[in-house]
Amino acid sequence: MNRFLKLGLFGCGGIIALIMLAFVAVFVFADSDQPVIKTGSTNNTTQSQDNPQAPKQIYKVGDIVKIGDTMLIIKSAKIQEAEQYVPAKKGNVLVLEVEGQNKGSQSWFLSDTDFNLYDTSGGKLEPYFSGQDISQFGGEVNQGKKVTGKLRFDVPNVKTFELIYKPNFLTSQEIKFDIQPK
Repeated sequence: MNRFLKLGLFGCGGIIALIMLAFVAVFVFADSDQPVIKTGSTNNTTQSQDNPQAPKQIYKVGDIVKIGDTMLIIKSAKIQEAEQYVPAKKGNVLVLEVEGQNKGSQSWFLSDTDFNLYDTSGGKLEPYFSGQDISQFGGEVNQGKKVTGKLRFDVPNVKTFELIYKPNFLTSQEIKFDIQPK
């Protein structure tokens, strides 16, 4: 009886392993390194980078960045004071308003964890959590829909930051933004 029990558990484990392998294969073999194109700007300028093989571009606040069938816009960047009862360790709070649009035929997942912020020396800056705005940013974006939200980071008093968006954790593709808050 123990022999059949062990065989049954191994059989379930094998099935689970096959399902997990199939799931990973879908992500790995999918077209995960989508070309990144600047299609315009919300600042009334229209520049276009049609050649995805061109050197990696660094985008700015207001640029409309097309990644495959999705679009990403950092709509604004502002420095704010921290809340009275939730101090910022580095002194200030950078608030980024982000919009993601899904023009494709499949759902897209966009999350605040897809973004990292760095100072000018390359040091990673941590998110700032408070009760100021309890809305969560991101989640599943269905076809033809969009999501808008805010990212908050604990930052020092400097004039420029680098925001990196990684659209797929299984690839090395990164999209960089030069953030100069107002």
